[in-house]
Amino acid sequence: MRSLGSLKRFCLLALLLYGFGGLPALCTQRTDIIILHNGDRITGEIKKLDRGRLEYKTDDMRTLEVEWLKVDFIQSIYVFDVESVSGRRYQGTIDKAEEKGRMIVNTESARVTLYLKDIVRIDRLRSTFFKRIRGYLDAGLGYEKATDQWTWTLGGEANYRTTKWATGLTISSYFRNQQEVQDTRRNSASYSLEKIFQNRWLGLGFGQLEQNDELNLALRELLGVAVGRYIVQNNSMLFSWLGGVTYTREKATGETEFTSGAELLLGGRFEAFRFVHPELDFSITLSAFPSLVEKGRVRLNLDTRLRYEILKDFYFTVSLFDKFDGILRSGAEKNNDFGFATTISWSFR
Repeated sequence: MRSLGSLKRFCLLALLLYGFGGLPALCTQRTDIIILHNGDRITGEIKKLDRGRLEYKTDDMRTLEVEWLKVDFIQSIYVFDVESVSGRRYQGTIDKAEEKGRMIVNTESARVTLYLKDIVRIDRLRSTFFKRIRGYLDAGLGYEKATDQWTWTLGGEANYRTTKWATGLTISSYFRNQQEVQDTRRNSASYSLEKIFQNRWLGLGFGQLEQNDELNLALRELLGVAVGRYIVQNNSMLFSWLGGVTYTREKATGETEFTSGAELLLGGRFEAFRFVHPELDFSITLSAFPSLVEKGRVRLNLDTRLRYEILKDFYFTVSLFDKFDGILRSGAEKNNDFGFATTISWSFR
């Protein structure tokens, strides 16, 4: 009889909770808390912090994007991987500090107090595959009636990052068609696998395929390994360098035989980003490939990209490139190719 009475009381309590919406709330309760400069207290679920942007899912299932510098306090019972500007990483739950602008990470060995302004990345452990992907897709189409010329530009990038590894896929394609003039194509695709170490160091393996009619290049295949380091990383900019070696095979247009050889790789990349609307991103990458086989030959690649937000997740993009080869390829009229393109970009993250 006592067990029957307990069952009745439990059923009655469940019915009351359901009637007042309490049972669904208990099942879907989100416990993470952030407090902003203006005093707003938001309860929900922390997704991640990257490039000065904190993604936060609220109780009503909306996902907010909060500028990190506007956060005073943060708290979560879940385990995160937290990275500072120095490259040090801490894994643990996050406690609210007594002083604003700080947070406490409960690691297995200690409670570590950090300044929020010194945190550049927060990743929730066991986050799903698709939630870790970010990237963009560019597309542009142009036509000139006077010359009956069509141009088509396509580009894209997808990156996947965990606490220890990062992979990236980049594609670029350009096509120009004009009456009584030979079509021009420029295509490339690259893939990289990056091992993330402490203190901003990284190891990198990568491969690339490239074709360029302007340089009379039918195909270039490249495989390489490199080490690098982020010299600067914070919530508004990144600056890194790379050094390594590559093995390269290439074939000129109209030829059947490949030439091959080893090259050094020396490169640097600078990125600056602003989260305040309208968002603005800028990047510039410079790479040099001195040949270890052909004396005096150096290849140089310069790529720049500027994005300006026009709608949420849509950007007006201007990109500029310059490719130089220290030798004049057989059948080619020049050893330098440069240009720029304007496109509309869609960003996914």
